[in-house]
Amino acid sequence: MAGGRPTKYKRLFCEQAVGLMGQGCSIVQVAAEFNVSKDTIFEWEKVHSEFSDSLAIGRVKAEAFWEKILNEQAQLKNTVTNGNLALILKCRYRWTEKQDIDIRGDVGVTVTTPEERKKRLEELTRKANGEH
Repeated sequence: MAGGRPTKYKRLFCEQAVGLMGQGCSIVQVAAEFNVSKDTIFEWEKVHSEFSDSLAIGRVKAEAFWEKILNEQAQLKNTVTNGNLALILKCRYRWTEKQDIDIRGDVGVTVTTPEERKKRLEELTRKANGEH
């Protein structure tokens, strides 16, 4: 990189990023810890394969960290709230609240309304809490 600033990147950041993310930190928090922008983190991810691998591992560890906390809270209260259940479903199973449109054959359309999604979430919450 002739004429540019030298990179702040260090191989040590790989291990540090995994450690931080294993404590639930986000990419933004990692960037702040390294005193760089999140764009710099994404650039390092593109340029340094070992850093890319570390971030991939870190993302899994961060997700697992927060899942564990949600699961522990649910067990302590012996109940699951709608909000916590929605968050668990979004994180663990990539569940979304988007409206799905299903087009098949003669253009059949299925639209899930917010009320239907709310009802389904309440059903799942009751089921998770052992209610029928």
